[in-house]
Amino acid sequence: KTDGISILPTLLGQGADQVEHEYLYWEYNRNQAIRSGKWFAHRKNGGAVELYDLHQDPQQGEDLASQQPKLIRQILQWMQKSHRPSEVWPSPGESAEAFQQRMKAAGIPARPKNVDG
Repeated sequence: KTDGISILPTLLGQGADQVEHEYLYWEYNRNQAIRSGKWFAHRKNGGAVELYDLHQDPQQGEDLASQQPKLIRQILQWMQKSHRPSEVWPSPGESAEAFQQRMKAAGIPARPKNVDG
């Protein structure tokens, strides 16, 4: 079982009818990101979502979030659906205190303070 789409049909020249993911989601250092078609959304540590049209603005210079409220609501739903809390790192927007409480409740020993920069 996998969560991806096989690239074998594409490699065999039979990929015309392959289903594409609606979006790609990733996290790094409490930041969340979504790529869906021409759109790239970025959210830094639980803050506001920034939205960029990569076809018109590949350098991500103009945040279009205020012009696309419906898309931002969808992106927030995808972020919430896709996020999985870690037993190693705080979640986006999670305070250090809340992270330590979550770890204690799960029976996970406290980490050294130098691990989470």
